[in-house]
Amino acid sequence: MEAAPRSQIAEHYARGTLIADIRDGLAALGKTESTVTAEDLSPVDEFHIGGRAATGELAGQLALTTGD
Repeated sequence: MEAAPRSQIAEHYARGTLIADIRDGLAALGKTESTVTAEDLSPVDEFHIGGRAATGELAGQLALTTGD
């Protein structure tokens, strides 16, 4: 299988409507920014090979606070 050219990959992840698409999808589920949960967002977060565990590990290393 041939790898996609870098420009195709960059275009895929840099599409200008990603946030709007996610909000639209959440609205279709009856969710708002006030009621959305991490579980609701997991399909758009866990697309990398490490899944939720890798995301949690990275977040732990960042030492984020509620102010962040």
